[in-house]
Amino acid sequence: MNTRAFIAMILLGLMSIELPGQQPFRYTSREEDDRRRAEQRDAERQQRPVLPEKLLQKLDQIRKSGELSGSGGGKDTAYYHYHILFYDVLRPNVEAPFDTQGLQPGMTRQVLSLCGSGDAKPPQRFPYETVLVLSELRKNQMANELPELAEDASQPTAVRYASIFALYRAGEPFRTDTLISILEKETKLENRIIGLIALMHGGEKSVPTLLKNLEDENVEVATAAACGLYYAMPPEAVPLLDKAYRRHGHGSPPLLILSALQRYENEPCREVLAGLVQDTLDGKLPIQNMYRILSAFEGACDQDWQRVAGIKEFDPVIEAEASLQWYAEHRMKRDQQRQTLSARLANARKQLEVAQQVEALRHEEYKRLLLLQGDEIVTAEMSQAAHAKWQTVKAEVAQMLQEVNQYEAQLKGLDAGER
Repeated sequence: MNTRAFIAMILLGLMSIELPGQQPFRYTSREEDDRRRAEQRDAERQQRPVLPEKLLQKLDQIRKSGELSGSGGGKDTAYYHYHILFYDVLRPNVEAPFDTQGLQPGMTRQVLSLCGSGDAKPPQRFPYETVLVLSELRKNQMANELPELAEDASQPTAVRYASIFALYRAGEPFRTDTLISILEKETKLENRIIGLIALMHGGEKSVPTLLKNLEDENVEVATAAACGLYYAMPPEAVPLLDKAYRRHGHGSPPLLILSALQRYENEPCREVLAGLVQDTLDGKLPIQNMYRILSAFEGACDQDWQRVAGIKEFDPVIEAEASLQWYAEHRMKRDQQRQTLSARLANARKQLEVAQQVEALRHEEYKRLLLLQGDEIVTAEMSQAAHAKWQTVKAEVAQMLQEVNQYEAQLKGLDAGER
C-alpha cells in the first residue's frame, strides 16, 4: 500500500468515529447550510405572537419605509441605537411612516406582545417599530393603558420602553424618573444602551445617571451615556468624556464620545481635544485614530487644519502640529484680550466712581442754590447754571456706566467660553 492510500484509509476511519453526544463527521453542502438557516428562521417566526393581517401590513410598511434602518454600526452598538432613537423614534408629533387607517384599540396589546407582554416570549432585540404604531394608537385615544404599563415594574423592560417612547412620540411629557428607575436595575446591555441614549430628553434630572455611566468600563455603555448628554451638556462632563475616550480609544475609536466633546465648543473642550492630539503625536494613543480627533478638534475650533497647515492632502502629523500651534496662539490671544479688557474695566470703574462723586456734589450744589433762590439770596440764573452743570455730569455718568457694562459683558463672554 502506498503512502497516499494509507493516509486516505486513516481519514476515512477518523470520519467514521462517533464521539459521545456528537453526530458523526460529515460533509455539508452550501445548500444544506442554507436549509438549516431557513429552518431556524421559520422556528423563530413560529415563536412570535400571531398578529392580524392588518397589523402585519402596517409593520411591513414601516420596514419598507426606510425608517429604523440606522446609519452604520452593528445592532449591538450605541452608534446604531443612537441614530434610530435620535432621527426616527424619539420625535414627537411627526407623520407616521405607515397608513394609519384601520387602527383598532385591540392592536395595543397585540403590538405589545412583540415586546414580551403577557405570555409572549421576550424579543431578542428591542422592536422599535412597535413605538411608531403605539404612538399613533395613543394619538387616536386607543392606547389608554400605556401610562400604567410604563410605570408597572413587573412588566418587561421592552414593554415599558415601548410605552414610554410611544407616549413621548405622541406629544406627552418624557417620563424621566421612570426611565431612570428602570436603568438603576437593568442589566441587559441593549436595554442599558437604549435607556441611556433616550435620557437625552430627560433634562437636568438625567445628568447624574449619565455622568455615572460615562465612567462605565463597557465602551458601548459609556458611548450611550455620552449620547444622552446631547442636550444637557453639563460642564462637569468634559473631563469625564476625556477619560472615557482615553479608556476606550485604543481600539476602534468611540466617535460619539468625540462628537459629544466637540459640541461644547468652549475652551475646556478645546483643551481636552488638544491634549488628545498631543498624546497621539507622542504615541500614547493610536496614531490611526488621529484623523478622528483632528476632525473633532477642527469642529470645536471652527477651523480647517489643512488650510492652517498649508497642505492639500491629509497628513496626520503635519495637521496635528499645525493645529497645536494654532491653538497655542489662540490661547495667547485670549489671555491678552482678557488682560486688556480687565485693565480697561478697572479703569472705567474708577472713572465712574469719581464721576458719580462729582455728580452727587453737583446735585447737592443745585439743591442748595435752589433753596437760596427761594430766599432771594441768589438769582435764578445761578441755580439754572448749577442745574446745567449737574445734568452734564449726570450724562457723563450714564455714558461711563454703559462703558463699564460693555466691558463686563465682553469679559463674561470670554468666561463663558472657558466653561
